[in-house]
Amino acid sequence: MDPAQPKWNSDYVDRIRAHTVSELDPALVAIDRVYDRLYRDHPFKIARSKADVVEEILGDAKLNNVFGLN
Repeated sequence: MDPAQPKWNSDYVDRIRAHTVSELDPALVAIDRVYDRLYRDHPFKIARSKADVVEEILGDAKLNNVFGLN
């Protein structure tokens, strides 16, 4: 944003829109896969450390790619 003119840079908005449209389905599939794995491996919600869960989510290659974390 330009502080002098508070409006979004249209090029940036277009780049975000293009990225989200192309990556939405793969991201949702990756999120479902991680969620399924977490609950399939622990169907009775056996307590796990929050750090382990976060590491499992952040360790997913597709999510890292979608969010540009690699």
